Amino acid sequence: MKILTIGTSIITSHFCDAVQKSKYSTIIAVYSRDLEKARLFAKAYHSLAYDNLEEALKDSNIDTVYVASVNSLHYTHAKMALEANKNVILEKPTTHSAKEFSHLLEIAHQHKVVIIEAITTLFVPNYTWIKENLYRIGAIKSVFTAYHQYSSKYEAYLKHENPNIFTLTYSGGSLVDLNVYNLHFILSLFDTPKHSKYTPVLGYNGIDISGVAVLDYQSFIAIASASKSHHGSQSIIIEGELGTLEVSSAANTLRQVSIKTKDYELSSDFISTQNVLEYEVLVIEELIKESNIKEIQRLNNISLNVIDILSTIRKEANIIFEGDKDEALF
Repeated sequence: MKILTIGTSIITSHFCDAVQKSKYSTIIAVYSRDLEKARLFAKAYHSLAYDNLEEALKDSNIDTVYVASVNSLHYTHAKMALEANKNVILEKPTTHSAKEFSHLLEIAHQHKVVIIEAITTLFVPNYTWIKENLYRIGAIKSVFTAYHQYSSKYEAYLKHENPNIFTLTYSGGSLVDLNVYNLHFILSLFDTPKHSKYTPVLGYNGIDISGVAVLDYQSFIAIASASKSHHGSQSIIIEGELGTLEVSSAANTLRQVSIKTKDYELSSDFISTQNVLEYEVLVIEELIKESNIKEIQRLNNISLNVIDILSTIRKEANIIFEGDKDEALF
């Protein structure tokens, strides 16, 4: 992949560092609305810098665009890239709604390019280990996922400085930033629940600084808890009739996994690297290189399901983003 990145955030740095570990992919250019930011960021990767996205997308050397702009611009930037005949790696959360993401999938099909959500959960090796060994604990009776991480932007938020990730304007909040990993983990393993609900803790501007999603599968309940306002648990516990599967990290990394039953204990030999985006890059570049449309479609179906449920429970909890009004366009 010959990549243009959109955005200069920490997640973009991690992505670019992961690309540097690859034998097949290169960061060709960096786009930011602030040209000096773009130049400073691009310098570390010996890349071009742009503050005009339309101009950047005209570069024939670029075949893939990594969209890591603020959440509210994901749809717009991904659409521009697809229409410029570039593949798109789209940071989580994909868009405001399933309608928007479905529209992006249509555009990708029309232009014979692909779009994939950059959700680390589904690409780390321990996720596959979990899928292959989950049967060992028998019928599922309880699922609990937690991602509680004090945000580096929280103090600025408390000072009413309105960082992007804590505003309705830029489609921020705990559900779409952290709990999205928990939802991907749960929905990819167990598919669509019968009922789902989100109970948030709202900050002064109506953004959810923490919250709990409850997914009812009738035979068991799955809980997805996330917070950007305190340090706390980062773990997963799945209980079955025969035993328990435990993950000693949040759903975005799945660093260490073990299973305990009354008869034996089993642990994955794999411990994720510090930068889990390395797995994401390796898998996605392979999917694109091999034109593995079947697997890309499978991943996109998971993303559609997640954003559909995520946006539904968010709106039912009266967390309304400014970008939600654009759904009328579809």
